[in-house]
Amino acid sequence: MKRRNRKNTRTVPYLKYLILGGIIVVITVVITQAAIDHLKTARLFIVKSIVVDTASVLNNAPEILQLKGKNIFQVEVDALQNRLIRRYPEIVYLKVVKRFPDQIIIVTKKRNPFAQVMVRNRTVVVDKEATVLADYGMPEDRKLPLIRGTGLAPSAIKVGYPLTGENLSISLNIIKAFQESPFLAAYPIQRIEVENLSKINVHVLGSIIVILDEEDIKEKLKKLEIVFTQGKPDLSKVKYIDLRFKEPILGKR
Repeated sequence: MKRRNRKNTRTVPYLKYLILGGIIVVITVVITQAAIDHLKTARLFIVKSIVVDTASVLNNAPEILQLKGKNIFQVEVDALQNRLIRRYPEIVYLKVVKRFPDQIIIVTKKRNPFAQVMVRNRTVVVDKEATVLADYGMPEDRKLPLIRGTGLAPSAIKVGYPLTGENLSISLNIIKAFQESPFLAAYPIQRIEVENLSKINVHVLGSIIVILDEEDIKEKLKKLEIVFTQGKPDLSKVKYIDLRFKEPILGKR
């Protein structure tokens, strides 16, 4: 009988510690939940200001405006970022930051329209990486270079996603080369016809057609720089400049 009593006396402290530990856990959970509920309802943490670049397309976005008056702890940053990126494909970079206690900061970087692309009877606007910004052309986009003959199907158009294809890629590279050259930038591209990669027609300001092919485009454009600068031809009398040969060929009007 004495041995049994010793065993019972040893068990009792363990039960006390177990019960005490359980009570502490319950109290901790209750206090934590109460603190969270308090934070979610406290006026201190109500979003009062949203900082967005004034030039940003998100400045008056409904998803942003509805954040005002909402508790900052209830703003799900990742979900908001993903939703905004899907809805506004012209944004290349977006970051939502909470600044406690009551401010939301949104940092964005916009994709710039770079060219128009004819796809069957539709005109879409793309950036330098061929990402579709809009599946229709706006009046202000008409000044952008127009690319024809890419061979793309309308089913390839999806706003926010890039178009792919060799003809389109070559055309964009030609436009970039013109814009980056201090000599060629004075003759902005108006239209590129790229149906045939062995005879790419680049229509530039002044109604001049620059003809080249897909091989060694950078080298050919260096020859064009020389024609425009050192040769100083009377461009008003030039109809086309063919760069596919060892020496550029100038065709008269």
